[in-house]
Amino acid sequence: MAARLVAPALTVAELMVDPAHRRRGIGRTLLTRFTADWPAAWLCTHPDAPAATMYRRDGWEEHGNFAVDEYPLVVFTWQAR
Repeated sequence: MAARLVAPALTVAELMVDPAHRRRGIGRTLLTRFTADWPAAWLCTHPDAPAATMYRRDGWEEHGNFAVDEYPLVVFTWQAR
């Protein structure tokens, strides 16, 4: 997995959609456009975050869980097709 987390992979540091505007495809569109010119990308999020379902559905691969200050996180990686 470590090879997927280094250049030329894009690191998605923050992507948030206001709760009042979720479930309209905004996050998916932003992420698709943001990763369009990259061969790979990765991000971390809470395993139960609303967006985690979207990542799984959109083909992002889920890798091991870990915690930071007892806050659970999971790594997702994506490869261009």
